[in-house]
Amino acid sequence: MAHGVDGFVDITAPIDEVATALESAVTGWSDGDAGSEPVVGSSQVARLDLMAGDVGLSEREHQVLGLIAQGCTNREIAEQLFIGVNTVKTNIRSIYSKIGATNRATAVA
Repeated sequence: MAHGVDGFVDITAPIDEVATALESAVTGWSDGDAGSEPVVGSSQVARLDLMAGDVGLSEREHQVLGLIAQGCTNREIAEQLFIGVNTVKTNIRSIYSKIGATNRATAVA
């Protein structure tokens, strides 16, 4: 797939399916394999790629959003990215504004 993405797990997938996909991805990376098969169709992948390009998230905003998707708190995000909590909050506000989200759940969805 494009942009170094090997697959997606649908947002409505059961938690055990998400866990299996993550385990498969980690195992694939450690073995030098491509990882798991995509869980959504190519039209959805194309739509997600288009959406990511259209909203114009910066590299840092992509990192912050990814950590939000992993369930990290603002403090955990700040520690992982070596930035201040207020900077994390600024990035989150910018992400929300760009993608039309009102909270973490809608931003990740």
